[in-house]
Amino acid sequence: YKHLYDAGANKAWNDVCLWIGFAICFSFPLIGYFDEHVYSTAHGILASIFFGSTCIYANILAHLLWENRAHINPALHDRVRLLYWMGWIMCGIMVVFALSFSLKINPPVWEWSLAVLYINYFTFASLMNPYYDSIHPLEPDEKKPLSQ
Repeated sequence: YKHLYDAGANKAWNDVCLWIGFAICFSFPLIGYFDEHVYSTAHGILASIFFGSTCIYANILAHLLWENRAHINPALHDRVRLLYWMGWIMCGIMVVFALSFSLKINPPVWEWSLAVLYINYFTFASLMNPYYDSIHPLEPDEKKPLSQ
């Protein structure tokens, strides 16, 4: 939301995303704790919360960036467009993933497709940060000794 802050970020969406983020952080580790074969109901509920919440969060972020792209550096517009379309693709894969259980169309393939898409989505979103370069080590100053 750094890019949206200067454009007057919507407090209501910030609050919604905070609660969605809590749901994501709570459900994700518990998915692995509750084995899908022993605790299938708990695993399924937590996985639904995680995948659904992550998809909703990513789409809210993508749509807010898309709607406010006039306030974002034009050099980042391609990335905003990418995030916007990735959000829609996530929704499509979520529908296929949900249907894959009843249709028996290899749910793990769709689950991993979503997981890889989520990882890439948030990687691209983090690379939009103008301070990303500052996490890399600075070039050593040739005039200063390395001990300082």
